[in-house]
Parts: sequence; C-alpha cells; structure tokens
Amino acid sequence: MKTTATKLALILATMTSGWAMAAPDLSTTQAPVLSIEDKIVLGRVESVYYQDIEALEGIPFVGKIDTGADTTSMHAEDIKVISNNPKYQGLSDEKLMQTIVDEYGGSASDWWLKEFDNDERNFQGVVSFTLRHPYTGEKIEMERPLTRTSVIRSRTSSTPIYRPVITLPMTIAGKTVNTEVNLTDRSGFSAPILIGKTFLANNAWVMAGYDYLQEQKDAQVIGRRESGSVADVPVDVSISLSNNYSILNAQNIEVDKKANSVSFDLVGKEGAQKRVTYPLVKMLSVSGNEYPMIFVPFKGGKDFEGTIQVYLKDRSKQSTQLRLGLNTLNKNFIVDTGAKGKLEKKKQSFAARMKDKPLVVSPTESLILDGVQLDAEPSFAVNTPLLKVSSFEIIEAKGRDKVEYYLSSDLGNEEKIRKTILRRIKVGDTVRPVVDGEFIVGDRTVTVEFALEALDSDEAISHTLSSVRKPRRRAYW
Repeated sequence: MKTTATKLALILATMTSGWAMAAPDLSTTQAPVLSIEDKIVLGRVESVYYQDIEALEGIPFVGKIDTGADTTSMHAEDIKVISNNPKYQGLSDEKLMQTIVDEYGGSASDWWLKEFDNDERNFQGVVSFTLRHPYTGEKIEMERPLTRTSVIRSRTSSTPIYRPVITLPMTIAGKTVNTEVNLTDRSGFSAPILIGKTFLANNAWVMAGYDYLQEQKDAQVIGRRESGSVADVPVDVSISLSNNYSILNAQNIEVDKKANSVSFDLVGKEGAQKRVTYPLVKMLSVSGNEYPMIFVPFKGGKDFEGTIQVYLKDRSKQSTQLRLGLNTLNKNFIVDTGAKGKLEKKKQSFAARMKDKPLVVSPTESLILDGVQLDAEPSFAVNTPLLKVSSFEIIEAKGRDKVEYYLSSDLGNEEKIRKTILRRIKVGDTVRPVVDGEFIVGDRTVTVEFALEALDSDEAISHTLSSVRKPRRRAYW
C-alpha cells in the first residue's frame, strides 16, 4: 500500500556515545569562526558591556544583533532632553527634538545624519537618563551630550517618533566601539540592547545561526541532570530544550511594583528553603499568566558560579527545583547528553572537550538519512531514535518481517523505503518497529537503529527531523 510521508521527526536519542549539540550550521559546528579579517564574528545574541560606567563594569547585558537596524538602541529610564542654548528655553524632550529637526529641514530630509550640531547651530543638547543594575536594582544616573536625534517613521502614523541619540562605548568580545545609541523604553523586549549598524559597520560579521557565539569556546560542559545551589539553597537541576527561559521553584511570591522588587520562599530539595528578596526585572507573560523575572546567583559544583535569569513559579510537583532554559544554556554551557553530574567533576570547557573530536550537532539539525535530507529536533524523552511518518505497512516475510514507508526528497519525489524489522518496542499502547539506517551528520557517517511511528491525524505536514539534547547553540552526545 502506497503511503505519503507527512512529517519526519527523528528523535536522535543515544545514537552514539560522545555526541554534542551545537550551532545549526554544520560547516562551522566543529570549529566556529570567531574572527574574519580582523573583525569579530557575532551570533544573533551576545553579551554587551558598559565598561566605562564604573557601577556596571563587568556586568553582561543581553544584546540582540540586528543587521537591519541602522542605529543601536538601549533601554533607559527617566529619559530627559534639554538644551543649554537660551534659544530653546522652555523646550524639552520630544518637543525640543522636533523643533530642532523642523528648523533645519524637517523629518523627511535626514539632514541630521550628515551633520547634527556645529558652532553655528550650537544646540548644546544634554541627555539625562537612568540605567538600572540588573542584579541589585540600583539606579545609576547618567548624563551625556546629545549626539543627534533619531527620527523613526511609521507606516501607520504620519507623526514620526523622536529619540535622543548619545555616544557611548560598548564592548562585545573585547571589542570596544564608540557607538551611537538611541535611548528608549525596551522593558517589553527580551534584550535590553539592540545592536545595529552603528556598532556593526566595519567592526563585525554576523553568523545568525548561533547564540553567544563569542562565548562558546569557554562554555562549560554539563550533563542533562545536575545539582547546585541558588542563594545557598541546594537544588536539583534539569534542562529544557524547548523553553527560552529558566524557571526557579518559588512559593508565597509577593511582587512590590512600587519598590520594583519581589519576595518569595525559595524552596530547594529535601525541604531546604529560605525567604529572599530580589530586584524585579519584569513580569513575564507565559500562556496567559504573568510571572516575575529576576536574576539569582547560581553555583554548580566546584567551578561554576554565575548569575542567571529565571522566572518564579511553583515547581513543587516537578522532580527538579531549577530548570535551565535555552537562554541560560546558550550563554554558559554545552550539554553532554549522555552524562549526569558533570558540574561535580573537574571543569571542562567546550574547547577542551573538542580535543577528543566528538560529533557536534545542533538541536535544530540538518541530517541525511538513507540519502534523504531531513531537519532534526532534540528530545530527552526517548531512548531510541524516532522517525515519524504518515503511515507504514508491516509485511510478513520468512525470517524477519519487513516494513515499508515513504520519504519525500527536496524535489518532492516520494521514495519507497523497505527495511528489515530488527525488533519491536512498546510505548504505551503503541508498538514501534525498529530498523536501522545510514545517517550523515556533518562529516560523519554512522549506522543507527531507529523506531518508526505514525503521525497523529492533527500533526502538520512537513519534513522535520528531531534530535536529542540541547539548545540553539551546542551540546554533545
């Protein structure tokens, strides 16, 4: 009976020992390029530092890299724009910026991009604003000269938006660029900084397949299950491959929006708990519910100690008190998918682990199975790799039974596959035939056993390969 493959979800459980998950681009997974022609290569997210602001020195801020943004943008509070020129007395903020723009050609002219202030114009603009320390909540009052205005035109409104632009040194991967930055409220965004062309131009390349590319070489190896402590409260730690944010077990949560803080009972393993208070970063909306997001100190084993961002939720019914999401994993770790408790052992970096030349793959991987290219997704939920097809047919034969199913090529041609059933496994009420096939991952070719499962009727039609273990950046088996 002819069948059509509608979705391929190959879950690469433990295909071989010593595999790792990494960036989707297989050409750079094993040895990612960190610089080209004296320019740094950035991922789509990197850590950004304000090294000239003493109170924030050494504190990483999340920076989203956007090659389409003309100007770099950063979150700030209490933004105030004034002029010390008596000509503009009584004007401030957007009204002041609009007056200056209109005076020399209007918002449609872009004159401010060629030259803004000079001796003749003598705007004497000053911008005051506040930055907030992400760990302590301390407000840091800042003042900088107005470099120029940023005029943002909208398709839905004839009235442009005016933002003040200052010049501020920003550092990524040791590269400091005196950057033109517009100030705005980015509290609703996941990244407080948007890195645009005012930083990137002539300074960096961008490889969008990675998060925190520049930190990969120093990432620490962890297992799929760990233990550690948050604020000296011992916790069991698990890993999520599908959620961006980390979650910490918390009860009796009290949010004080006026004080911009949150208090809660931090509940660890074996009944350990204590009442703590931390600055509130923001309220995170998840499935229609809002949860407070904060930074907390996390210690893992002997060698890892850092500050991670989590949102608070009651996890008392879960087996672990801390679940690390993709944002934390991508920034700090590489996951050894076949190990547990790696943090309790001698520290091992990604660079050190690569000396053994493990096969490094991504959770959003491109693989070739029996000559057909498929996408892959990671999962910790299965032990035997799983390929989902629209349907399959078991054919009784002497010796060993056979199974037939169809795969579709990139050209849309359907190829009938017939394989010998090696064994069967039962999962709930479902019996899955197990076969083997030749997988090509990067420059490696391996023969691996995998199970077949028919798609549910409501699963979408697509070619998707799902693999095991880890985030958008890296991990290994």
